[in-house]
This record gives sequence, C-alpha cells and structure tokens, in this order.
Amino acid sequence: MIELALVLAIFTILIVLAMPALTLVQSTRADTQSREVREMLVNARNLSRTTLRCVEVVVTPPRTLEYTAYETCSPSLASPDTTVSRVYGDFITLHPFSSGSTSLVFNTAGGTTESAPVTIEVANDYRPSILYTIYPALGAVRSQ
Repeated sequence: MIELALVLAIFTILIVLAMPALTLVQSTRADTQSREVREMLVNARNLSRTTLRCVEVVVTPPRTLEYTAYETCSPSLASPDTTVSRVYGDFITLHPFSSGSTSLVFNTAGGTTESAPVTIEVANDYRPSILYTIYPALGAVRSQ
C-alpha cells in the first residue's frame, strides 16, 4: 500500500513538472505558425515582383491563407496560374484584412492595390496577437 502511494506521488510530481513544458511547446508552435503567415505574405509579394503578375492573397478565417498568381491584372484578375495554400493548425486564428476584405492584391511591382496600409491580425491563445501591416507602395510586410 505504501509502495502504491509512493508511485502515485512520484507520478503526480512528474505531471506537475511537465505541465509548463506543454505550454511552452504550444506557444512555440503558435509563434512558428505566426511567422509562417508573414512568410506567405512576403512570398506572395515576391512572386508578383519576380514574375510581373498580380497575386491575390485570400484569407479564409479561421485558419487558411492562400495566394494565386494571375496572368491578367486588368480590368479584373483573370487566367489564374499558380496557387499556394496553407491551412494552419489550432494554434493560431487568422482574421480578415483591416480593409474589411478577405483578399489583398499585390500588383506587378509588388505593391498593393490599396490606398492605405492594410493589417492582418494573427491571434493565438498563448501570446498577444501579432499584427502584420502591408504597405501599399512596395508591399513591405512589417510586424507590430
């Protein structure tokens, strides 16, 4: 009986010690996925600049981000070419762009078609939300 109590006490101590490590793993995964969102935005911008095509980035809340290159930019996007899609896990939540839209278009110079900077919020349960701002002139992506 004493042996059983001793084994239970040891397991309880090990579980208590392991709990902070689990939170650390989850927050690290959330940070990694948040950085991947930025990488997707930068890759979309770079694709538009290097191929001289318009690239539309589409957010499908809560966890999907994709971008598509188009051969024709005006008068409207036509002839889709390359699509890259990423579905994120349960560690982050994507919100629509601050323009109120779920899409953003990078023009052939890498800038956006918006007249003002646009922000996308990447929320998670482990750290404060990260805001990525995309500036219209050059399409630069900055975190706040």
